[in-house]
Amino acid sequence: MPTISFCSPKGGCGKSTSCILLALEIARRGLSVIIIDSDPKGWLSSWAAIKELPKGIQVRQAAQDELTEAAMDAAEAADYVLVDVEGSDDASIIDAIMVSDLVIVPSQASRPDALGAVQTLKQVRRRSRLLNKDIPARVLMTFTEAGAVEFRITGEVKNILEEAGAPIMSVQLAYRPIFKSMVTFGGDYMDLPKKLQGSSPESARENVGVLAHEISELLKAQFTAAAE
Repeated sequence: MPTISFCSPKGGCGKSTSCILLALEIARRGLSVIIIDSDPKGWLSSWAAIKELPKGIQVRQAAQDELTEAAMDAAEAADYVLVDVEGSDDASIIDAIMVSDLVIVPSQASRPDALGAVQTLKQVRRRSRLLNKDIPARVLMTFTEAGAVEFRITGEVKNILEEAGAPIMSVQLAYRPIFKSMVTFGGDYMDLPKKLQGSSPESARENVGVLAHEISELLKAQFTAAAE
């Protein structure tokens, strides 16, 4: 079963939020998903503890030295495994990459996030060569906002990534209050009270659906290439 890791040495780039949103979309489609939370701070586990998790989702904590085994065990028990990797621990990032079928590198529209993404992609390339295995990786622009200034900033950050040869996902995860409410109040963002949803919960759902579709297509391409 596919293992997808969310990796970056830069904290606050959207790893946990992106991981949760993808897990929710997978579960909504009737599939099972196990999230491995390898961050000692346990931010994602904290979200999971607020209220009962939606059907099909499990969250398991794993220390860095247990990450590889935890991911392999989870792959035997669920349709998908998602790994939320500690931002500051290079060893965790390396271990996660080595068990991954796809690495997602979240990056907000800031130069530090972009440089962190480039650093992670270099690690992916190194591990791919060592394992003699193509491990695809993509940068996911997160918390992007509308407006001319924000558009120019995002464009400049994308230029930094493209100049470094970083592959960028077509979809961007937009900044939405409903996602922030989800992390704060727990559970599925679509089940939040209307006063916490913001103005367009269906647009949020569509955004996450497009993200899940692009990731699904990347995995299909990866598995097709591996079978040839």
